[in-house]
Amino acid sequence: MEKLKNIVSGTTIGISASSKVVINFFAHYGVDPVMVFTVSGALVYGPIYGFIIGASTMVIADFMLSLVGLWTIYTALAFGLVGFLAGLIGKFKKNFTRIELAGLTLLLTLLFDVIAMTAFAFQFGIPLYSAAISQIPVTLIHTAWNMAMAFALAPSLMKIMSTISSPKASVGFWKRIGIGVGNISAIRTKS
Repeated sequence: MEKLKNIVSGTTIGISASSKVVINFFAHYGVDPVMVFTVSGALVYGPIYGFIIGASTMVIADFMLSLVGLWTIYTALAFGLVGFLAGLIGKFKKNFTRIELAGLTLLLTLLFDVIAMTAFAFQFGIPLYSAAISQIPVTLIHTAWNMAMAFALAPSLMKIMSTISSPKASVGFWKRIGIGVGNISAIRTKS
């Protein structure tokens, strides 16, 4: 079960990082899939996996985009914290409505933006009040997009993650597509 959880959460990281890279041009407009993948994964797999999904996605995406810098560290840690907190919340509440997912994403996006903005201001010597004022429109757009993506995509992502990582469902799933344990040799002998 744990091995399967590792595989599925690793796949989530890969898809999340790839999505971030593909739509990086639109990141300037607040479009960023990392939050929806991090929150969905954290609610399904728990706080540790939530931290790993959030932090790893940022590091991998920055390397893929050749945008590695000090910001890679603090944005990865901020998304890791977001994932960890979402996972903790998921321990206490199992079923979320679309509105609740959007609300949770709103709070976690605000937390991420405050951490990233503060670290960015210190890194570049920008007065904190000036950085906060400049951050307001960015945060408004960022939260709106993240809430919309959580509302539209998170329930489906969570269902897919739960289904694939469920031992009963996954055994049947892998057998149906012919990749179950022992099925590889059966496929080779049929060819």
